[in-house]
Amino acid sequence: MSMIDEFDSERSLHDFVGHVHVEKIQHFYNEFYRRAKDSKAHSELCRKVYGQDFCQHGMLDMNQLDRLIEVSRLNKDTLVLELGSGTGLITEYISDMTQCRITGIDISVEAIEHASARTKDKRNRVVFETRNMENLDYPDGAFDAVISIDTLYFVKDLENTVRQMVKILKPKGSMYMFYHVDPDLEDCPGADPVRCSQLGAVLDRLSLSYRAIDFTAENNKHWELRKQVLSELKTQFEEEGNMYLYDSRMEECMSNMCDFYRFLYMVEQV
Repeated sequence: MSMIDEFDSERSLHDFVGHVHVEKIQHFYNEFYRRAKDSKAHSELCRKVYGQDFCQHGMLDMNQLDRLIEVSRLNKDTLVLELGSGTGLITEYISDMTQCRITGIDISVEAIEHASARTKDKRNRVVFETRNMENLDYPDGAFDAVISIDTLYFVKDLENTVRQMVKILKPKGSMYMFYHVDPDLEDCPGADPVRCSQLGAVLDRLSLSYRAIDFTAENNKHWELRKQVLSELKTQFEEEGNMYLYDSRMEECMSNMCDFYRFLYMVEQV
């Protein structure tokens, strides 16, 4: 069973990281980014599915990204931390669009080295660091905003990570977290999926006020489109010798994530 196969529900994501070494996750993403950055087939996949090639590994398309920028109201005076920034193309875009000063962190050494080299002329506002987002050892009140784009599934202790996020925020700081929710809500039938998710439950326990934007319809369309485009590009992936990329992206499409709810959680003025 592959790593992607085991990421088939919100619960299994957390169970999986509970018994796997960080090194295994790190190895997967190092290999993914090493291959993806030079793959024309993957670049074309990103353009057709997400709207722009940011070497994406996830569900965030340009509509969702631009909506995040709109609601977060970042500006040149805003200090931002992004958790799980990958190769940092999205991180860089956020700063380019808003002029905010942003730090992107990721456990993938390969991704961070690539991001740092590419943005060396923007070091005054875009910085990348190799860090584990479960250990946010920054000073209290270091940031105005923390962003997580589909990365909180990978922490062993979600509540502890959210507590750390709050701790490093300045007074009236904000958190913006894209998160998908398993549609199997047997533990709270008939309830609001926003609050029934593991993230929603953590925010409630910590007495954090939040709201959410629903991207569920877009999520369903995303998976259908990705599967279609991957099929069209399969020969190109084969010719590149990049079936590793094709297989990992297609395996995601075959999981039940296409049925998940998807929300942007916003905790503002902490």
